[in-house]
Amino acid sequence: MLVGENHRVLHSTRHSPIEFGKDVISLDPDGTPCAFQLKGNPGGRLTLTQFREIQAQLVQLVTQAIAYPGVPDMPHQSYLVTNGLVEEEVQQAIRGMNQMWERNGYGADALLVLERGSLLERATRLGASLWPFGIADLGALIDMLSHQGDDVLPIAKMHTLLSGMYRLARDENIPSGAELQRLVTSAALLVAVAMRNFEQKDNHFAIASAWILFSIYTISACDRAGELPREKIADSITVARGAIFDAIADLADEVVNRQHLTVGPGMADTEFYHPRAALISGLLSSFWLWCRRDGIVLPVLASVEKHLPTIFNERALWGEGALPQFLAHYWYISRRDASWRPELMLADLLKRVMYRQLGRQAEPLATPYYSIDDVVRHRFLTELGLGLADDPFDDTGFRYASYFAEGLLHLVVRANLKQQCKTLWPDYTRLHHRRFEVAERWQYCTAHSDQGLEHITVVPLRGEWYLLELDAARIETPKVPSPLRNDPILLLLFTILVPQRATPDVIRFLGATFSDVWFIEPARPRDHSA
Repeated sequence: MLVGENHRVLHSTRHSPIEFGKDVISLDPDGTPCAFQLKGNPGGRLTLTQFREIQAQLVQLVTQAIAYPGVPDMPHQSYLVTNGLVEEEVQQAIRGMNQMWERNGYGADALLVLERGSLLERATRLGASLWPFGIADLGALIDMLSHQGDDVLPIAKMHTLLSGMYRLARDENIPSGAELQRLVTSAALLVAVAMRNFEQKDNHFAIASAWILFSIYTISACDRAGELPREKIADSITVARGAIFDAIADLADEVVNRQHLTVGPGMADTEFYHPRAALISGLLSSFWLWCRRDGIVLPVLASVEKHLPTIFNERALWGEGALPQFLAHYWYISRRDASWRPELMLADLLKRVMYRQLGRQAEPLATPYYSIDDVVRHRFLTELGLGLADDPFDDTGFRYASYFAEGLLHLVVRANLKQQCKTLWPDYTRLHHRRFEVAERWQYCTAHSDQGLEHITVVPLRGEWYLLELDAARIETPKVPSPLRNDPILLLLFTILVPQRATPDVIRFLGATFSDVWFIEPARPRDHSA
């Protein structure tokens, strides 16, 4: 609503390095700072007893200046926001407090109340600029609303919702300008509504996933329209990033305080335990890198560092779709303590991937287009002899092909592990190195694209080290829209969700961004591509 009313939202996260005492901070269209305290009373009333419980917070809200970067040094307007009704005794108490604050120089109506009726009136006034009209696939929204909320986010359904909202599947009537701004605000509300059951189950990963996809698809819609995310659209992405940070911080709080990572009956969870641990390591590593990059210091980070292992869990390598999680974990390890040369661990990971794809160790890894659910279902169907009718792999063969070996090799080359590369090279040449390149740049920011080219590269038996160095030093990403490239944390999280987008050029770019391991000559290049 604030974005729709041309507010610039500056702060909307409770996981901040400083306790600001405000749930939301914004600048209104006139540049006046606004501070909001939120109190949830859905379907009920804000009673006098509840009001007294938060009265000290409201005093702090009004009397303490907003200490936040970008907020002008001037009096701010304070708001108490509730989605319930406000009892008369509470209204009288607020009037008394406002009279006291006015006598003390804080001005008239220092604290304003926005209750359920006010929120509905503001929503009605915004009308088409807020509500998600024109949902292309209502069935996908109904499916999301009927989801139990205790599983991973169904990315295919979110793709249907968001691509339909932004009309990404149509060649005509590409939204732009004010129309695109309206769609972005509507899509944000749509995502919030669709995540109702996931929110109720405190499904932090699913919540983060939804807002990651919202941000990425919004960038896609802007790029398709030939625009950069500005004004309301940029504010919407900023708010979404805050929701992503909150959700992963909540996940970190939960993980470090759990005795184990088992979900449900232990025996039934066996197939998913180690993959879940690797996913959590990838997410918490991304969170740690995010805090380090933005200079954020949180109490939970010390516990995160104790929780994160300093070695890879080999049993978590269920498919190539898990490799972005491993890479995020590796970049954390290399930043945390590079003294014991963790890049050797990366070389060993490349060896294991190649051995699997060449059939030397167990079954070949599934491509990044398959999930852990697909892999487990295939394993049970084949090992228990239940038939192949429902096998997600069908007749698909993964042997002698890899989507990640090239990117991994280039990271090993950057570490100047020439002898390891020489040892691995014969097996590397036996693989078909695959990558999918989308036809248009905006299509990179989608979980599925029908348009593009599948590239297959076979390298010669003999290679020159200096040519490998040149390839490893290239960090241009021509198919990644500049707003996403300029937000490498969001890009990293997107590759964890949609691993097929972790193409070799993206892996090289993320490696140059998050790792200090770079020993090749010439020195680390500066990439000027947009």
